[in-house]
Amino acid sequence: MTLSEINRYCEAERSWLEEPEHSPYEDDGPDPDEEYERWRDERLGAN
Repeated sequence: MTLSEINRYCEAERSWLEEPEHSPYEDDGPDPDEEYERWRDERLGAN
C-alpha cells in the first residue's frame, strides 16, 4: 500500500466516524458493517 493509498484510506475512515450515527433499533436495514464497507469502497473509488 502506498502512502497516498494509506492517506485516502485514513480520510475515508475519518469521514465515516464523523458521519452522524443512526440507531440500530430504528429499522431492520442492511448490516452496518456491510454498509460501511460499501460506503468506504465508494469513497476510495474501488467499486
